[in-house]
Amino acid sequence: MASERKPLLDLSTLVRDRETVRIDEVDYPLANRSEFSLLDEHKLTELSPALETFAKRGRKTPESIEAATRAMRDLCVLILPTAPAEVLDKLTELQRSHIIVVFMVAAGFLTPAQAQAVLTPQPRRQTTGRSSRGSNASTAESPTTG
Repeated sequence: MASERKPLLDLSTLVRDRETVRIDEVDYPLANRSEFSLLDEHKLTELSPALETFAKRGRKTPESIEAATRAMRDLCVLILPTAPAEVLDKLTELQRSHIIVVFMVAAGFLTPAQAQAVLTPQPRRQTTGRSSRGSNASTAESPTTG
């Protein structure tokens, strides 16, 4: 009895259970990365540096903000190919960033836990005039006692 040989390569062009994003009560299917053309992949890698630069902590320049805004808009066009331009134009940068993170989870770039960390706002450190416990409350010279 001969065993059935498995194929060396088993390809499928079907995308099952496509994830969607709902915008203003309309569902738009997320692109599946396996469907990206070489040009789409190139666009994805070209847009990533602008977002990475923007994501780093520190001072933002008007140029870096503009570049990140354009990159997020262009990524959303790739990610939601059936969404009309006027719908994508109405989205805020925060909404666009959420769409990008959801796509990154669906594409396997991020785990759900990593996505949650990205989407959860980090608390800002309080900068009050009070000093911390155990430190000298004033930087002024202490009066000498005699």
